[in-house]
Amino acid sequence: MSLSSQDSHVKGEIYEVHPRHWTHVIQKLDEYEGCSDHDPEPHEYRRELVWAELPSGESVDAWAYVLNQSAHGLREIASGDYLSERAVSESLEHGLTSR
Repeated sequence: MSLSSQDSHVKGEIYEVHPRHWTHVIQKLDEYEGCSDHDPEPHEYRRELVWAELPSGESVDAWAYVLNQSAHGLREIASGDYLSERAVSESLEHGLTSR
């Protein structure tokens, strides 16, 4: 996720973590994203509290991993849906097309 403009959006998933498990879960996620205390600086991503809109229209605060460097030169995913974009790109790379 890159927070380059107010009009940007990213499609994702939101999980509620029980407070008893928070420390363990966030440590594992930080390790996965390469931004734990044990990872070399500068980290590619940083964990940041962002505003998120649920499908119901309700707004919540949520932690997100945000690109921690300039997005200059990177292609914007206008739909905000990285997984769909990746699936299409990989299909095209393998010569697959949709009908």
